[in-house]
Amino acid sequence: QEVLPKPFDNHDLQNILSKYIITNLNNNIEPINSKIDFDYFNAAQFEIDFNNSKIINDIIDTFIEETSTNLQELKKQNSINNYDEINRIIHYLKSSFGYMRANNILVLSNDIMSEIEHKNYKTINEKVVLYMESGKLFIEEVKKYKESKK
Repeated sequence: QEVLPKPFDNHDLQNILSKYIITNLNNNIEPINSKIDFDYFNAAQFEIDFNNSKIINDIIDTFIEETSTNLQELKKQNSINNYDEINRIIHYLKSSFGYMRANNILVLSNDIMSEIEHKNYKTINEKVVLYMESGKLFIEEVKKYKESKK
């Protein structure tokens, strides 16, 4: 009998399950995070979290500028399969998306970082593209919110 200590990720769980299930999990189960729902910017919650309009503008400006720059760098690193840099950038972006409550992007962040940690590089590039697209759409929602407040 094996124990799977918390916290565990999909890779650890699949390793344990594959010992007890005859079918090949990698071929028969679509990865949980292969497709994510788009995170809509929750303006109402954001305003509750940060009720000072000066702080809100500063946070938004910083988020848009830094996240856009990091997504461009992520695209470059993804194109050359630099997994250490991909991991570093996504780890950095996790806090920014976390402050903005982009929960689905955070789930995808953890998934990509776990696959890099386990050297499971097969689907990382595709997931990073999905991550970048989701991040850009989220930034656009934040920009729309900022424009609506002028």
